[in-house]
Amino acid sequence: MDSERSGRAGARRRACGWLIAGLSVCVLLLAAGIGPKPGLDAWMIGLLIGPAVAAMIAAAVWPAPRMPSSVLLSRSGDGAWEGFIRPYLVPLLATPLALFGAAYLGAGLSLLAAVDGALGSVLFDNGGYLEWWDPLFGLLIGVLGGYVLVLALVVPMRVAVDVRRSWSQDLAEALRKLAFVVLWTMLMAAGTAMFVAYPPEDGVDTDQLESVRQAAMLLIGRPPAGTPWWAVGLGWAAVLLGLAGCGLLARSRALRRSRSEVGTGPLLGGGS
Repeated sequence: MDSERSGRAGARRRACGWLIAGLSVCVLLLAAGIGPKPGLDAWMIGLLIGPAVAAMIAAAVWPAPRMPSSVLLSRSGDGAWEGFIRPYLVPLLATPLALFGAAYLGAGLSLLAAVDGALGSVLFDNGGYLEWWDPLFGLLIGVLGGYVLVLALVVPMRVAVDVRRSWSQDLAEALRKLAFVVLWTMLMAAGTAMFVAYPPEDGVDTDQLESVRQAAMLLIGRPPAGTPWWAVGLGWAAVLLGLAGCGLLARSRALRRSRSEVGTGPLLGGGS
């Protein structure tokens, strides 16, 4: 079993390496002017957002150990380094660095070959729309933004897959992991609903009571004018998900309590 698991982990590492290499070659060819020539807007979006998305995809392919529910639901942050950070360091650092190097190498080659419309002319001869240091911002955003995407998408999806594997082995543990996925989805739904109903340009008050009032107004159907109907639906979905998550945690706690009571019951053969 251990050899099979290590073999799968090695295969996923190799797949992640080939993925990073393939993305780097694509960036190198585009930056050198080989193939389609993106416009200035496309280059800006690709340089600033592309590394973060690529890092998230690479982290999803990279193998990571299963996290126990005690780490997922820890209030003190115990085990956060081993569970949420260390397993994803390699893809989160290697992917933006590889794309960063490929972009500058392709830009240099396009300047040497005097290819019009390639990345070299965009960075060094475009009237100031993009500067030569902009890929550096893409590198930084790729590491930080990629990690945010990993926390928001990759970790919950992996825990959801792990729920099915743990269901027949430890039901209480599986319920706690399912509660983590449900409560995380609740946070995403609530955050999206509040962001749509009260966008930052409207001057959202950071006061907690004001936030509670805004959430209540959203749920009772009195959001600001122009709020789409689905934002209200997301708000109510967040409420239902929160109740479901609390119910799963309560059920898991009851299972563990009953298991402990069985384990600490009267000793077999203990007479009066």
